[in-house]
Amino acid sequence: MNTPESTVGLKLKELRLLKEWSLRDVEKATQNMVSNAYLSQIESGKIKQPSPHILNHLAEVYEVDYKDLLTTAGYIKPAIGEKKGKGHGIAFFNQQDVTEEEKRELLDYLQFIRAKKGKYKHEKE
Repeated sequence: MNTPESTVGLKLKELRLLKEWSLRDVEKATQNMVSNAYLSQIESGKIKQPSPHILNHLAEVYEVDYKDLLTTAGYIKPAIGEKKGKGHGIAFFNQQDVTEEEKRELLDYLQFIRAKKGKYKHEKE
């Protein structure tokens, strides 16, 4: 079952990977308001409900709706009939048969592919 606390880290990691940013890139983009170590803890699920202040900074740099992040983190209840996770990310992440563990593994694999792709990209230059 998807709980808001278990998905906010996944959503933030997904948004970061979609921009092809490292944790340090996010730290720079937020002008050091969100440290790479703190973001790593959020993405890994060690921090289950980051503060609205942090979510605001991340919403700005990821160019997503702040209210959507607040809803995902459990600060705001979704409106009746509103689907969670709409409009962002990879479609199969919203399927009910994909577990939280599988989502994490898929994001890790996506990060691995992009890192590998970046490595080969530099070798071709």
